[in-house]
Amino acid sequence: MLLGAGAGDGKRINRVTNSGNTSLHFACTGQHAEVASLLQLYKPDVYATNSYGQTPVSLGKAFILKENKKSSIFTLPCFL
Repeated sequence: MLLGAGAGDGKRINRVTNSGNTSLHFACTGQHAEVASLLQLYKPDVYATNSYGQTPVSLGKAFILKENKKSSIFTLPCFL
């Protein structure tokens, strides 16, 4: 839906929320590697920081560490 609305034009893919999150931030906060992979086709800013200084990559790493503490099973990372 987001990409169909013109987000893939390279300008809107990096739109931010009030807290500075991009769509890639949201994709990397959970186990949404498929969405993150799709977004990569449109060259989002992987270094974009939100209001808390977090990048999509740092959010993905934090999620992985949190999930791995809950389980002894390795969680696949956000591919970034």
